[in-house]
Amino acid sequence: MNLHKPSKLAKTKKFFQQKESQTITKHIILESYLRPWAMIARKYFPTACYIDGFAGPGRYDTGEECSPVIAARILQEESGANMSFCCFNVELDKELYYRLEKETDEFRKNMVIINYHGSFDVRIREILAEINKINRCLAFFFIDPFGYADANYSHFEMIAQNEKTEVLLNFAYDSIQHWSTQTPEAVTALFGTDEWQSIMFNGLRKEKEKKLLDLLRNK
Repeated sequence: MNLHKPSKLAKTKKFFQQKESQTITKHIILESYLRPWAMIARKYFPTACYIDGFAGPGRYDTGEECSPVIAARILQEESGANMSFCCFNVELDKELYYRLEKETDEFRKNMVIINYHGSFDVRIREILAEINKINRCLAFFFIDPFGYADANYSHFEMIAQNEKTEVLLNFAYDSIQHWSTQTPEAVTALFGTDEWQSIMFNGLRKEKEKKLLDLLRNK
């Protein structure tokens, strides 16, 4: 009998078999932010970049769009004659990365798309270096990690060095609560402080969720 737990990458691949209801909601939120952002970018900036830190395969096994394809479609629809959009997508799993390459290829005739194989923690430095080479570049980061061990406050600090940047972070309280008991050091890395501990283990859920968000926003 095989008693080994499935690996993290195996769980990630299973996640992309079909789009769950919470993911549908998350992607609706992404589109509601990204489209107005693209319209503003088109009006005031010569170049704007979308960065997906945890991209996935581009499409679910059912054919439904993942975030990088949603973003590329929106930016293609909102593109203008005097400006350009670009997409930088990061995916750790090699198989999912190759699928991502295939699914985003159709958009390359209208915009620059660069897909990185590797971890966001490593690739973010390369991406920020590319953005800094572009004059007057607006940037939009979508950070939706598969487990909070993959995201930490140092990423936000690096991103914040470019003032023309917006970040949409999937702040999943239930996931953070899980990681707080399994790998508390990962949660400390996410918030950049261990102050989260005095919040997480005291009070009602709604109050804790608000305080944790405030901690991340105000640090």
